Amino acid sequence: SRVVGHSDVAPHRKRDPGELFDWHRLAKKRLAVWPEVVSPYRLQSILPGSFGREIASVQHSLACVGYQLATDGRFGDETALVVKAFQRRFRPKHVNGILDGETVSLIYAVAEMHSDA
Repeated sequence: SRVVGHSDVAPHRKRDPGELFDWHRLAKKRLAVWPEVVSPYRLQSILPGSFGREIASVQHSLACVGYQLATDGRFGDETALVVKAFQRRFRPKHVNGILDGETVSLIYAVAEMHSDA
């Protein structure tokens, strides 16, 4: 479960291995993490430029997973890049850097898996 991609480590500089990499297959071999199917979190999409407690909570969860990210409650460029990196890995069919209900649900699910480890 310790296998990570360049985009996980340096989302502001790297995009590889990209959306086509089969993380799910690695997870089946216990070489990477993959969350169970989760119900979308009830949330209106949060766009870059927003701020608030919900963003701070998401930032905290992303930091717990291992993404280098300030927990300041502001959805700036850094947070958008980290969200895109997360989506590339855990939601590769929808990489846009926006915090919608499904992305937030996946972030919380992965963070919970990490806290159980």
